[in-house]
Amino acid sequence: MKVIQRQFQKVDRVGYMVVDLWCICTRFHCFFLSSNW
Repeated sequence: MKVIQRQFQKVDRVGYMVVDLWCICTRFHCFFLSSNW
């Protein structure tokens, strides 16, 4: 069971990283769109 929990923790960390990158990219994209307009 401990191994499975560790794997889930790794997945959670990767998921949080993906969400953070997505939020940064969307903010960056929106910033460029607003600056272009």
